[in-house]
Amino acid sequence: MGGRCPTTYRFARTKQELLDEAKDSLAKAQRRMKKYANMGRRQVELSMGDKVLLKLTPQIWKRISAKAVHKGLILKYDGPFEVLSKVGSLAYRLKFPDRIKLQPTFHVSFLKKFMRTCWTRRDCKLGMLHQ
Repeated sequence: MGGRCPTTYRFARTKQELLDEAKDSLAKAQRRMKKYANMGRRQVELSMGDKVLLKLTPQIWKRISAKAVHKGLILKYDGPFEVLSKVGSLAYRLKFPDRIKLQPTFHVSFLKKFMRTCWTRRDCKLGMLHQ
């Protein structure tokens, strides 16, 4: 950056220092935002054949069931469903029964690994295990 005019050189150096300071501030803010955004995230790794539960939202429920149910009464999860393959870094393709007419690819935030336990108190009282 040098030239014949010292005023131009000072002006360019000042602007470059401001630019460097702005870049440093943005990088610091980006690191801080990433830190707080990642605090609530969970690392999920599923493999082919694993069983997962699908989180039901009112929009998904409308496609699965013809029943008009208040959104507070919708089950939180449905399944278990088998993982067929991994699509990208954060999505998985599931194997659905014929009753469910949905696209089979879901983000990991909608999936929960299936553990062989009772889903509800009623199931536990009856001694049922979902398979």
